[in-house]
Amino acid sequence: MPTRPVMPRVQALSDPTELRRCMRDLLALSALPAILQSYDPYQMADSIAAALVSMLDSEFVYISLHGTRDGPLIEIARADGRSAADSLEAIRAVLPEILPTLSSDRQLAVANPVGGGTASIAVAPIGLGGDSAIVVGSQRPDFPTPNERLLLGIAANEATVALQRWQAETEERTRQTEEELQLVIDTIPALVWSALPDGSVNFVNKRLIEYTGLPLEEVKGWGWTVSWHPADRATLLEKWRTALGAGNPFTLEARVRRADGEYRWFLCSTVPRHDDLGNIVTWYGTITDVEDRKRAEEAEKALHQAQADLAHLTRVSTLGELTSSIAHEVNQPLAAVVANANAALRWLGTQPPNLEEAQAALGRISRDGSRAGDVIRRIRALVKKAPPRKDRLDINEIIIDVIALTRSEVLRNGVSLETRLGRDLPPIRGDRVQLQQVILNFIINAIEAMSEVTERPRELAIDSGKDASTGVLVTVRDSGPGLEPESFDHLFDAFYTTKPGGMGMGLSICRSIIEAHGGQVQAANVPQGAVFQFSVPTAAS
Repeated sequence: MPTRPVMPRVQALSDPTELRRCMRDLLALSALPAILQSYDPYQMADSIAAALVSMLDSEFVYISLHGTRDGPLIEIARADGRSAADSLEAIRAVLPEILPTLSSDRQLAVANPVGGGTASIAVAPIGLGGDSAIVVGSQRPDFPTPNERLLLGIAANEATVALQRWQAETEERTRQTEEELQLVIDTIPALVWSALPDGSVNFVNKRLIEYTGLPLEEVKGWGWTVSWHPADRATLLEKWRTALGAGNPFTLEARVRRADGEYRWFLCSTVPRHDDLGNIVTWYGTITDVEDRKRAEEAEKALHQAQADLAHLTRVSTLGELTSSIAHEVNQPLAAVVANANAALRWLGTQPPNLEEAQAALGRISRDGSRAGDVIRRIRALVKKAPPRKDRLDINEIIIDVIALTRSEVLRNGVSLETRLGRDLPPIRGDRVQLQQVILNFIINAIEAMSEVTERPRELAIDSGKDASTGVLVTVRDSGPGLEPESFDHLFDAFYTTKPGGMGMGLSICRSIIEAHGGQVQAANVPQGAVFQFSVPTAAS
């Protein structure tokens, strides 16, 4: 155990000047403890060396400290008129002659390392063990006097006390830091572990032990793998071995068995720590419980699927209401195809065949066939079940497609249709079929609302343009009886309907679709009718 150096005896002083000087130096040394209290070992050594150069009127002072807590060797050199670096190199050259005298009181003289001539050497060990010492050199042949040896011994003693106190405080701070770190590691809401470069676990926190219910010795090494779900274990080990080989971090979601046998989902994250040469020295990992998040994701996924299924059902139901109109839209071009085919046969049967007229009839067949194909294409798009898309779309093209699908229904109900589609509207980003469903629902609702209007024209207006911000606005206006005031607060609620036998889902689904596109849907009364509108942001925004 480090000890304080033995203090030499003081010699009686008869010279008043020497006495005053000695008292002054002793007072200066007595102030060192207060000064050194806030210093680290390097600052302590430097302060003591500076004090001794002045007190002892010496050529140089050299201090070496070995064994400060896990720290490097500390060396300090002070010499008047020379830089610290030059002094240190010069003094190191004579140390082999000086250090063997640490345990001896004999007088020693060596070649002055920082000047000419010979230097008398005084050495005082510092009680840290090893070669920790204060070395002072002077060109005075009587150096060191007993009083100078006393001052040197006091300085070494103060250095020992200060350094021992610093080490004790450092160790206590380190212990407290380690305890706090261990407390943090055991308290954070995650299972924490570390592993050697070969992947074998060498540390786990308290939470991991408590969660798995496995003894520490069983968890260490590769024993921790027994707590992983059998269906996930092979994937986990493969990914872990791949990370060990490549030296790369990795993350993986897998199930971990709890002490009561239940498996829960966890997110496993691992990163390597490298030394200065780039070699992996440790792997650190966390295992974070994500069971609740996984369940929420699955519930949200199921909800979205249910909403999509309901939206699909509503589209099919809406198309069912348009059966006769759709049949008319298909029959009309098909009837024209038959008529033009017969005409072409007649023109080809004349003598000579009228090829020009036959060719014109065949052209009309092609156009009518395309018309029928367009109707079927629009119907298939609305009926088809597919995941939502986010495409760049022209809102006017979507409106035109829906109008084409509902044209016969509009005419059959005696409704006059007016469109005012804005020019050069910016593209939007969204799902074509979903937006068609919203517009189709608005149009069918408007036609139904005007079904009992007899005292004024049945008019339907569809507008598109820019909204007040940077979005695109679509408006569907009818000349029906308008909306009941009490229905405004519930108009877009699920299962709210004013239609006999209605499901009350159409407008609710419309609102969900528009909000999913980042937009808003609204309804209001206008003179002699109602207006439904929605706005969606542009693709750029």
